[in-house]
Amino acid sequence: MAVKVDLAKLEIGGPPVPISAGLAVAVCGAADLAVAPNGTLLYSVGKATTASEPVWVDRDGTASLVDSALHVIASNLALSPDGTRLALHLNAISGGPTSRTEDIWVKQLPTGPMSRLTSEGEQNRRPNWSHDGRGILFLSSRRGPSSLFRTRADASRAAGRCTR
Repeated sequence: MAVKVDLAKLEIGGPPVPISAGLAVAVCGAADLAVAPNGTLLYSVGKATTASEPVWVDRDGTASLVDSALHVIASNLALSPDGTRLALHLNAISGGPTSRTEDIWVKQLPTGPMSRLTSEGEQNRRPNWSHDGRGILFLSSRRGPSSLFRTRADASRAAGRCTR
């Protein structure tokens, strides 16, 4: 559901309206979606345990696939400030049913390649773009309990820890 908000008055400007059926929702109830500064909404349809397909949604509610070749088990989508890249938290099974890695990948939009941004540690999640689009903040368990890390979106530098 979505609702119009009057930011000047800080009031809801109408009744809630449905925006999608089948929105991908994680076990904890969080939806996989991102909103660009210009108001464009990007979200995944499907189930958290199956391949999902991120879609663009126009203001009139028309949905179109971000990339028809993109079928991934992803969560925590983050759209870059300029709308040209998508950061995704991907899960991979490596070496058996209990061996799982979670990494951040960056997809060039609309039909460009995906590149792996993280490879250290077993849990790298919740990507979020810096305001200038040059960096990505994420949570990682690479040095003990989950901490906040920052890396360049082009992976030109190693990730640095932001919290102690």
